[in-house]
Amino acid sequence: MDRMFVAIVFAATVVLGGCGKGKDEVNVDVASELPASPTAPAQAEPATTPGTRNEKEQSSMVKLETNKGNIVVRLYDKEAPKHSANFVKLVKEGFYDGIVWHRVVPGFVIQAGDPITKKDPNDPQVGTGGPGYKIPAEIGMKHTRGVLAMARQGDEVNPKRESSGSQFYVCLNTEAVTQLDGGYSAFGEVTEGMGVVDKIRQGDIIKKATVLKEAAGTKPEDEKKGEQ
Repeated sequence: MDRMFVAIVFAATVVLGGCGKGKDEVNVDVASELPASPTAPAQAEPATTPGTRNEKEQSSMVKLETNKGNIVVRLYDKEAPKHSANFVKLVKEGFYDGIVWHRVVPGFVIQAGDPITKKDPNDPQVGTGGPGYKIPAEIGMKHTRGVLAMARQGDEVNPKRESSGSQFYVCLNTEAVTQLDGGYSAFGEVTEGMGVVDKIRQGDIIKKATVLKEAAGTKPEDEKKGEQ
């Protein structure tokens, strides 16, 4: 399987391919050298909350309990229903419990969702794991600070821009991630705990993920039928 990644233009360098095989991760030219924008520091910029008040009240909500604190996420059930339903499903199954944040790029994103990290976060295959399927693209929502989106394989092997089944990233700085708009499926946003997000470092853990509220549209069809 070819490398899955998020590509970004930085310092006049366009990164369109991966630097290895089979990895599903955020990809930058030199990850350790990608700083937060000096005019828009990550800590000073609030997470955005698109959508009407009614839509927010009806949205699914998920809590991620990490070793640095709790993060509460609102999902875009209306704008990205397949991604939202998949995330809720995995959370309910305990898929994210014990998973490690395996990728952290300061001023850009933090990334998690590889089940291999549960057994060994230092395994050289970290970045290749997932549930064994992809999610059809639901591209449209903007990338801003606090937004969650899915990583994916590059266009050369994935022209439909289908998303990874489980690996997701959280945006740290609006100015640094706007160039991802139109290329990746954003499916939620942090509503509480951006200060915790800012503190996450590679190797930190999602101790437990919990569905706080589930919108009706996120339930699988077979589950809905069973309730009739």
